[in-house]
Amino acid sequence: MNSLDEILERADRAGPCRVAVAGAEDPEVLRAVQEAQRRGWGSALLAGDARRVRRAAEQLGLSLADHEVLDCGGPAEAAARAVSEVRHGRAQILLKGSVETSVLLRAVLDKDRGLSVLRPLSHVAVMQVPSYPKLLLLTDGGVNIAPDLERKAEIVRNAVSVAHALGIARPTVAALAAVERVDPKMPATVDAAALAVMSRRGQLGNCVVEGPVAFDLAISPSHWLKKGMEPPFDEPVDIIVVPDIEVGNALGKSLMLVGRAQTAGIVVGTREPVVLLSRADPSINKLRCIGLGMLMRQRLGDQDA
Repeated sequence: MNSLDEILERADRAGPCRVAVAGAEDPEVLRAVQEAQRRGWGSALLAGDARRVRRAAEQLGLSLADHEVLDCGGPAEAAARAVSEVRHGRAQILLKGSVETSVLLRAVLDKDRGLSVLRPLSHVAVMQVPSYPKLLLLTDGGVNIAPDLERKAEIVRNAVSVAHALGIARPTVAALAAVERVDPKMPATVDAAALAVMSRRGQLGNCVVEGPVAFDLAISPSHWLKKGMEPPFDEPVDIIVVPDIEVGNALGKSLMLVGRAQTAGIVVGTREPVVLLSRADPSINKLRCIGLGMLMRQRLGDQDA
């Protein structure tokens, strides 16, 4: 895929599903679920302050006749209620609305009332950067703060599963660091090199991992030649794996604010897709996130079959 609009087109063919929104008072979320319903994707369960949800919809001129409003006493209750709806099968995708990420993830990971966790969670941002020739997946700038090597391996596996859902059969992955050589004083380079070895041994799924790789080399094979090295990839990579959340957060926001990237985001690791994005994102980004969740749900269904 070269654009996020292709996600919408594929979601149109993925079949209907229901979205449970945690914190549905967000006007942009309401616009997104209304458009999703118009496209035939399915209706939504809107967990939040019912009075505020209906008032926001009224101000936008939106009808909630096709959706169900679940009145909740606060963000924690809205998150728990939305998670419960997905857990019990009344909805198939969990969508973050106006609640904070930490509140939503706490409800997702609740041992008694949360979602089924298949492996450690991580966030994958699917980005359309105007200057980049294809979609770029960035992970993990949203969940794992300072992952060790074992967790980074899970982060790679999660990102590869998203790439596969997007139709990328064998994604190329750059394990990011500041330099291209292994330096024991720079732990990120040691982990990146280990990930590359694990990939060659088939431990990370159907992908090709190179590391350590600096950002300029990851996005432009010609930079390898400028530094006197043979590029391991014929084209820019599909996935960038960052060493920690600070790098992921800064790089992601730089691409969006300076590079004018558009984005869709998802948390991977649960059986049911968890759509996670910034509360400041416009409705089109939230719609793309729902579409991405639908493609991930389709992939998980195919694996179960």
